[in-house]
Amino acid sequence: MTNIDGNVAFYVGKLYDAHSGKALAQTDFDSMDGGDPEFMPDESAILFRGSGESGEIHIPPDWRARLKAKIP
Repeated sequence: MTNIDGNVAFYVGKLYDAHSGKALAQTDFDSMDGGDPEFMPDESAILFRGSGESGEIHIPPDWRARLKAKIP
């Protein structure tokens, strides 16, 4: 969790390289109920879902998700 604004909790989902540990991609999403988000991988994407907006990282990650992982 990165921040809370009233009932909304903001999260960051990241995809890491298993060998180097380097962050490859990142997505932002929120949850309105304060519950823990779900992590759902499959062969084409990783979905991070709260009760609000969902965050998705495609496999392979698109340029936006890769850029977000590099910019603090």
